[in-house]
Amino acid sequence: MRVLLVDDEPLALRRLATLFEDIDQVEIVGTAATGHEAEAQIAALHPDLVMLDISMPQKSGLRVASDLPVEERPEIVFVTAFEEYAPDAFEVEA
Repeated sequence: MRVLLVDDEPLALRRLATLFEDIDQVEIVGTAATGHEAEAQIAALHPDLVMLDISMPQKSGLRVASDLPVEERPEIVFVTAFEEYAPDAFEVEA
C-alpha cells in the first residue's frame, strides 16, 4: 500500500511515519506540510492511502479531501488533535 503523510507539524509527520515503518506492505511515498502540497503530491504520486491533517495553513485537509474528484480519491484517514472536526470528516466520507 502506497501511503502519503500530510501534516503541517514536523513532529506529527515523524510520528505518523513511525506508525508505518514496521509494516512490510506499506511504502511511504511522500510527505506534505500544506493542503496545496498535499494536492500536488496526490496528483503526482497516486497514493492508496492519505493520512491527512485537518487543520493546516492555506488549505485545510477537509477542503483538500472535498476538492478531490470522487472517482480519483484515495482512501483518506483524517488525523487531528481536535475532536470537534469529527462530524466534518464524516461529511467528506473519510
